[in-house]
Amino acid sequence: MFPRSKKSYLCTNVDRPFVYTSFPDLLDERAYESPDKPAHIFRDLRAIDPGSRGEGETVLERKVVSFKDIADKSRFVAANLLDLGINPGDRIGVLGRNSPEWLFLDYACLRINVLMIRIPGSLMYHDAFVEVLYRYRCNILFVDHGETIQDINRIMPGLLNGKLPEEDSQKLGSLRIMYLRSQSDTDQLKTVRSMSESKCDVTRVMAIQECLDPDDIAIVLPTSGTTGIPKFCAFSHFKIINASIASMTGFDPETKGYAVVGLDLPMTWIGGLHFSPVSTGFTFVHIDQSIGSMSTAAELIFQIVREEQVTSIAIMPFMLYDALKAQQAGKLTISASLENIVTGGERVPQELISLASTVFKSVLVYYGLTEGYECLKNKPLEKGFYTTEMMPHYEAKITDDNGGTVSRGVPGNLQIRSPLTMIGFLDDPDASAKVKSSSGWLDTGDVAIIHESGFLEVVGRTKHIISCSTRKIYPKTIEGIILKNPKVENVIVIGLPDVRFFEVVCACVIPKPVTNLTEQELHGYCANETLESILVPKYFMFLDNFPKGSTGKISRHTLLEMAKKHFDR
Repeated sequence: MFPRSKKSYLCTNVDRPFVYTSFPDLLDERAYESPDKPAHIFRDLRAIDPGSRGEGETVLERKVVSFKDIADKSRFVAANLLDLGINPGDRIGVLGRNSPEWLFLDYACLRINVLMIRIPGSLMYHDAFVEVLYRYRCNILFVDHGETIQDINRIMPGLLNGKLPEEDSQKLGSLRIMYLRSQSDTDQLKTVRSMSESKCDVTRVMAIQECLDPDDIAIVLPTSGTTGIPKFCAFSHFKIINASIASMTGFDPETKGYAVVGLDLPMTWIGGLHFSPVSTGFTFVHIDQSIGSMSTAAELIFQIVREEQVTSIAIMPFMLYDALKAQQAGKLTISASLENIVTGGERVPQELISLASTVFKSVLVYYGLTEGYECLKNKPLEKGFYTTEMMPHYEAKITDDNGGTVSRGVPGNLQIRSPLTMIGFLDDPDASAKVKSSSGWLDTGDVAIIHESGFLEVVGRTKHIISCSTRKIYPKTIEGIILKNPKVENVIVIGLPDVRFFEVVCACVIPKPVTNLTEQELHGYCANETLESILVPKYFMFLDNFPKGSTGKISRHTLLEMAKKHFDR
């Protein structure tokens, strides 16, 4: 037996072969084997007239999409796209809410080798919106009605009626606008919905599909783009199929008849991607994103969990926190079907995981990034310890600033390697080369530690490290101290610009209700609990809630701008 390496390196034994095919071929195979099995269930929120069923009452609509539905309807949509003059190699933009029509359009594009540019909600300002459509050469922009139309009219008046200002017209003059869904049943617009119901000849579609290669670029996903225009990460059919299979390792799609995973995340984000049902046979339940902003969000989400007999649910940490509070208050009942809680996407406090582990059967903390998909999962053990399991076909190592692999227990740069990470950034080889080495190692931009036990702990983003004088300060260290204060509900630590020290520590704090927490009290607490004065925040900013981006993640960039304005930095 070989001795265990003392280097900060992890991998997983792999006993599962790769699947080498294209997504459309895999979809057609799945539809042939299980035509009527639900692939996706959409639970959408619909407001009810207060006069008809009570003030403020809502109902949750239910739309079931089978594997056969996706296969048939995506062929019809693909044929219509070809008739509209869209050809293999072209690109289209999409802006809208999670819906069956999004699925049909997505798989239609995959069938005829057309790239879908997913436009995230964070891009809803004029310059970035125009630049993405122009830079990535979108022929058509598909949009939803309602809020999406309002957003476009707000940031870009004239786009929808063809009356763009001259400057925008030079870039987007040939852009066509189409709709995912009609505004009402009486509309005669040609939409993805109407195209999916037009039983037309699909001979050309199948001829193009036959020529697809599993290594062709299939999808592109936007990075967060919190400080500018996002880059788009390119993945092949092979990569996405096998990465989605790897991310579901340990989950049985035949549990209790069929397993379902509840999601309330946008399809523009890697955490909200919808390809796993085709890759694995799982059924996905999509929960209306607008529920997340409601005061009763946790209760509604877990109501859906009970009704759909969900066995695993992926939710953001803030929603997990809300669910635990509702459960403690007797407002929420945990379904007996629920086997796993999956969370991640941002910092997950140890206290939250410890509490969740006393309520749910299994709690998993996933780590991933757009460029690398979902790479590993941590499972809590007793007394605050974790075990780390790399996803199949993934490796991880921790390096110093010179690229050398550090010893276990030493923090450094987290690097990931796998055949399933992105091909590169779309149309940007220079940026790709900066994050992915010639030997395949992907720089995640995160600081992490591989402990002696093999537990991989992500300490924070490299760009979030606070440079105070000659010291590098990890926000997570200070956050962990402040979160132990019984009057603190949540905290984010950031670095504010400082003339003398370059950056100083600022704690953005959400106090627990009715605690009367003061800045002086919290400063004294930190001074008593912290060994070094440099770790005591110089500034405290009290908030009712944290700003969030379109994916539900806390927006540190927005928080920093708020703090700079508040403290005049």
